[in-house]
Amino acid sequence: FPSTIEPAESAIFLDIRSRVNTIGIEEALLGLVFDPKFEANSHFYVYYSAGGPGRSVVSRFTQRDGLAVPESELVVLEVPQPFSTTMVYISLGDGGMGCDPQNNGQNRFDQLGSIFRIDVSSLPPDQGYRMPPNNPFAGSTDARGEVWAYGLISRWGFTFDRENGDLWAG
Repeated sequence: FPSTIEPAESAIFLDIRSRVNTIGIEEALLGLVFDPKFEANSHFYVYYSAGGPGRSVVSRFTQRDGLAVPESELVVLEVPQPFSTTMVYISLGDGGMGCDPQNNGQNRFDQLGSIFRIDVSSLPPDQGYRMPPNNPFAGSTDARGEVWAYGLISRWGFTFDRENGDLWAG
């Protein structure tokens, strides 16, 4: 913290729990930075995930007497998030050795050479994940239900098209 913030005792600097969505993966209070002129204007910026509908928010807040003033929030940037992040996508290579010698990428029962999609939302503490009912092979006896895509042996990354939701893998 800059040297001008000197609360008399230990205190929570900023409490915006009611605004921050933490239900999904990678959703939370994601960043905080002080304005370059903080000493003069007492402003700082926060980056967080918000829900209902899902969106990324960058806001400016002001501190007074060493603590942030939640009511001072000025939303600087708000970006809608098109997908729920309660789904986790897991990309697994073919197992190595090049050219998929065990044909793992074509085996829909094998975890290797696939992208899995699992739902981790609102689970009891003893349950790791749910099978999304709209996965391509959910309920199938011809593949693992977690398989979202297969036949992908050497991916180095993937992303989603914001316009139509298509998954693109490199």
